[in-house]
Amino acid sequence: MPHFSTEERIEYLEKEIVDIKDFLEDYDDVKWIYEALLEYTLSKSKIEQREVTAEEKGEAGEWLERLRALDPMRKGRWADISAALVLE
Repeated sequence: MPHFSTEERIEYLEKEIVDIKDFLEDYDDVKWIYEALLEYTLSKSKIEQREVTAEEKGEAGEWLERLRALDPMRKGRWADISAALVLE
């Protein structure tokens, strides 16, 4: 994405988020899906130079709960992300 315009980056991330969410229908126990959703959602807000919306925080909270269940060995990482998003 190095030569994409800001608008193209946002459009790309939005498409990826939709596509990744589709994976949850069949693979809700794969932690990589939740990690990708978090990363892409946070990246999108940074590119748009805005705070994470309440809706995005709600989704992120759900994804973090699943990550805590699927990957308890990294509970500190999930807590840090949650704290950064002011979810706790």
